[in-house]
Amino acid sequence: MNRFRIDDSFSIDSVGFAFVGEVIEGSAAAGMTFKVPEAGHWWPMRVKAVEFVRLAGGKEKIGLVVEDNRYLRGLGVGWTAELLPAGETK
Repeated sequence: MNRFRIDDSFSIDSVGFAFVGEVIEGSAAAGMTFKVPEAGHWWPMRVKAVEFVRLAGGKEKIGLVVEDNRYLRGLGVGWTAELLPAGETK
């Protein structure tokens, strides 16, 4: 199983929406399905890119970039999301 802890999420102009955090089990790659839990529902999204995000102070975390569908900043923060291999919906 691939799991990702969401520490922050926000829109990046002309790039997409980024979920920033840490891979806590397995791996993350472009093309995977990212299932974000929020209020008892799962929101499936396709990962467009996996990028390093530089934080204030120079520390870096992993950012999973998805298509921005006007998601609100903070979506999924504090939750652990599942990453499924490309093409798998479970």
